[in-house]
Amino acid sequence: MKIVTILATLIFVFVLEGTAMATRFIVFIQTGSSNTYDNFISMSTTGSGANTSITKTRAVDADTKEWMFNSIGAGNEGRWVGYRGPQLDSAQTISGTVTFRIQANTSIAGSGRVRAQLLKRTEGGSDLWSVIAEGTAGEDMLTPQTTVHQFTGTPSKPVTLGKYERLYMRVFVDRRTADFDTATHSFRNGSGIGAYLSWVETTENLTFIPDTQTLYLRRTNTIGIGTYFDWLPTRGVTAETTGVVNTVAGGTEVPWTRTAGGTALHWISKRFKRPFVIAYSQQVRLDWAAHESNTAANCGFRVKAFRWRNGVESQFAMGEWTTELTTSSSGYVFGTNITSEMQMLEDDRVVMRGYIIPAGGTMGSGRTCTTTYDGVSGSIGDIANTILYAPDFKEENEPARSVTVKSGLSLLGLGNGQ
Repeated sequence: MKIVTILATLIFVFVLEGTAMATRFIVFIQTGSSNTYDNFISMSTTGSGANTSITKTRAVDADTKEWMFNSIGAGNEGRWVGYRGPQLDSAQTISGTVTFRIQANTSIAGSGRVRAQLLKRTEGGSDLWSVIAEGTAGEDMLTPQTTVHQFTGTPSKPVTLGKYERLYMRVFVDRRTADFDTATHSFRNGSGIGAYLSWVETTENLTFIPDTQTLYLRRTNTIGIGTYFDWLPTRGVTAETTGVVNTVAGGTEVPWTRTAGGTALHWISKRFKRPFVIAYSQQVRLDWAAHESNTAANCGFRVKAFRWRNGVESQFAMGEWTTELTTSSSGYVFGTNITSEMQMLEDDRVVMRGYIIPAGGTMGSGRTCTTTYDGVSGSIGDIANTILYAPDFKEENEPARSVTVKSGLSLLGLGNGQ
């Protein structure tokens, strides 16, 4: 099996470490995704790679008048770097000391100090922000990039976070002199301890909802919706199968089919257990395995993901391979762009669909392209697609979300007797 990997974009990630009496969030970058919108740095338990950094220019935030690190550059000061944690699995309280360890330096020694905030955010409708604790380094930044600033902050009163709320951290530069030029915040692209390590730690041992879902393309139809195959959290246990699509002369986007000229090939998931948001901070990885029958086909491929709600599809992600496919089956792992922020509700589903696109020239006719899927672990058809920060799924026999109308009111003219 040949695996071709493209690291098209980046996603910022945290490593979460739980100690006996504390929770530490270690900042690093994981390759394979995008940070083009809100720059939230996310929390994870894995990651590797080289060191990286974010440079803050002279520009001042238009709203807060503070110097915030951001990776977009001058003139885009609303796009601050935020460090995002997972959703809490229950109501929990933070009252103890919060410790910040920020690696940062400045081009002119003594011209600025690092400050950091730990915040909570309630998403979905209200989208409220509250500062839990804040601290400022006791010393000025220096020029060496390995300079570490460790300081603390304490909540003015206990702060309770509800189930599904998240913790965030953001980092500022407090200007100290008029000649302040630039400052650089560094952190490790990986989970290693040592240089470039930045983190924030709460005194309390917090617990979270596991919120990454890996889905596998299956050939079954147990969900039972139309012609959709199942997109399930469990991989196949039999030999892989294939889907074949005919090429079209001059084609630009041709949907894959189960067999050449046959039924559409697409997949649908189970229902989500609770609401969540798919944001521009890149929360989807869509993998694919494919080959073309002849080099005259001139084909690459495109993969799209959609929200499915009561039979209506709304696209939220897309990835594509624009280099011509080979004539032997290959697996492709690639970053996927979020095309639209998407609010997911309880009982929503997600749909995946593949297409052939022109690559290496104009698409030729009379050829075919084949995708391989639903294989056992390690096979070329073992295609694993990841949705980060997504909740668990309901079984099909679990009830749908219901709406209760209070006694004395009615729904469409019919009282519900509550």
